[in-house]
Amino acid sequence: MARCSCFGAYKSETYYGFKGHLLIDFHGAIAGFTLTPANDSEREAVWKLTKLMKSGILLGDKGYLGADFKAELFATEPFCVIN
Repeated sequence: MARCSCFGAYKSETYYGFKGHLLIDFHGAIAGFTLTPANDSEREAVWKLTKLMKSGILLGDKGYLGADFKAELFATEPFCVIN
C-alpha cells in the first residue's frame, strides 16, 4: 500500500490520511467525488473530476494556485478558476 503522508516544508507538519475532493453542480448536488492520498497534489484530482465537464467555475484553496495550472486547465476546457 502506498504511503499516505506528507511533510509540509513551509509549515513543518506531517499529514496522514486522505483528502476528499467534491464536484458540486449549480443546483448544489454532488456531481463527482474522489479521494487522494495526503501526499498527492490537489491538482491531480481536478483532472479526474473535470474530465466529463465541458465548462464551469472551479472554486479551490491555495493548493490550486498557479498561472501555469490555470492556463493548462483553460486550454483543455473553458473553466474559470477562482481561489
